[in-house]
Amino acid sequence: MHSAKEGMVSKQSLPFQYKIHEVERYVEVCFHGTMNVNTVLTYLQHVWLNKPSIAGFSELVDFRLVDDVDINTGELANLVMAGRALDDSSQPSRIAMIASDPYAFFKGELYQTLQQLYPAKNKEVELFKDEDTARRWLIDASLL
Repeated sequence: MHSAKEGMVSKQSLPFQYKIHEVERYVEVCFHGTMNVNTVLTYLQHVWLNKPSIAGFSELVDFRLVDDVDINTGELANLVMAGRALDDSSQPSRIAMIASDPYAFFKGELYQTLQQLYPAKNKEVELFKDEDTARRWLIDASLL
């Protein structure tokens, strides 16, 4: 069983925990266990569709507790497009992804590449191996 990060919303039935940082305008999410298409779609529905007030927020996405990534390239492209449908393109935002496992990092690089192939108007995506650097990059953008 994965332990909840302090201050994060965690429900036993969900394969992720999240926290909304209103002042800094970003959502922090930590995935755990096996990550698949349903995991990501559940996150998008539970967090982004149910909270229209966070449209345009950036994201800090932590994959360090993910045991396995079961998402193929076609599914990854579909997830990019699903995320785009929820974006508020009138506001610049960023996605900072953290992955330490080589396979999860590789999938993150694929996601980053797909984001570049289907460019969003005001969305930047970067991949990091440590949380401090990722958080600094994300928060620095919110102060601009």
